[in-house]
Amino acid sequence: MQKEQHLTDVVLYTGEKEIHCHRTVMAAASLFFKKMFTSGMKESREGEVHLQEIDFNALSLIVRASYGEKLKLNGDNVQSIFEASDRLEMTEYVHDCINYLCNHMDSDNCLDL
Repeated sequence: MQKEQHLTDVVLYTGEKEIHCHRTVMAAASLFFKKMFTSGMKESREGEVHLQEIDFNALSLIVRASYGEKLKLNGDNVQSIFEASDRLEMTEYVHDCINYLCNHMDSDNCLDL
């Protein structure tokens, strides 16, 4: 439903890119969005949310996971997904990132993480 942009009612902007989605889906997945969309903030009235500090690829994966896809974590994206999930108050995804890091940490990469 999100991929086809059927009845989407909010656009998330990060940099020059945008993601169309549904407020109810994002509010169910994220305390940040729930507070935003239920508090009367201008973003809830205008249907646009600007998230300049969040990586587009991380946000795209997070949105898809909010629609039921498996969160696709790897060594290249786990940090940006962790940061975005933390910012957006998506505790399930924060925990997924922590679990990924714990399961993939070894003596060769522990300082990088």
